[in-house]
Amino acid sequence: TCKVSGLSAGNTYDFKVESYYSNITNAGTTSVATLVSVDTMPNAPSLSVSSRSSSAIVFSWSKPSGGISGYIFYYKKNSASSYTSVSLGSNVTSYNLSGLDQGTIYNAYLKAYYNTESNANWYSPISKATCPGVPTGISVITTGGGTKVSWTAPTNGSTNYYVYYKVNGSSSVSSVSTTNTYYQFSNTDLRNNTKYNFYVQAFNSINSENLYSDATTTKSLYTPPSSMTFSTDPYIYQDDAMGTVTVKWTNASRSDISGMKIYVGSTYWTSKTFTSGSTQTETIKIPSYSRGSTYVF
Repeated sequence: TCKVSGLSAGNTYDFKVESYYSNITNAGTTSVATLVSVDTMPNAPSLSVSSRSSSAIVFSWSKPSGGISGYIFYYKKNSASSYTSVSLGSNVTSYNLSGLDQGTIYNAYLKAYYNTESNANWYSPISKATCPGVPTGISVITTGGGTKVSWTAPTNGSTNYYVYYKVNGSSSVSSVSTTNTYYQFSNTDLRNNTKYNFYVQAFNSINSENLYSDATTTKSLYTPPSSMTFSTDPYIYQDDAMGTVTVKWTNASRSDISGMKIYVGSTYWTSKTFTSGSTQTETIKIPSYSRGSTYVF
């Protein structure tokens, strides 16, 4: 045997062995050795990720030095037992692996070969995940405690979300994070009587990488005005025979209120147009009216 070093990767070398007797000048005079061609192994390509989404990962690499006849790209879902392979030409330096599940880890590696696919070289597989899907069904409503933004989790699930919000027309965007599928802004978190825009983005931390979904559509909502202090305490009088209660109050002078809703307990009764600084009344018919009972308006 003879070890030959210093050869270039991905090349073909011809070898022959000649025998000689007594001195090397006699080599080959009595027999001719068979010529043997041997391919050296190509250098291994280094695989990386150039971009990704919730349904695709784009893998890329630089062509190794030396001869390359082609590549074989292998991939599988992390939970799968076997790989799927794709043959690629020698001038290809990226592969878009599409049709994937959102928020899921995939394993991949790339073989470079010279002349024959059996003469290949590669690095160990890398594990990369797709981004989470986009949250759906975003809703923004006004509640007694402020403003509530809610949504539906992506199909494959996400445990982390950013809620982005800004005053309509402003370029300044703020955000809060939550692990719930809703976020409740208090009455003091946002400015009263102001139009805000809201949108949500899911994110996951997988294999020490923070992966983000696309943002939801934007929802807009006017925040409610601040609570009103009456100029005089509301006055209530009742008509037992009719089973009615009449509420009378005097509004404060406010330019940021256009209407009011009247409730009996938690049950909505009616809406009224707000008149700044004026006295207003409303007569309410109470079902199953009972004298001596307590009603909240």
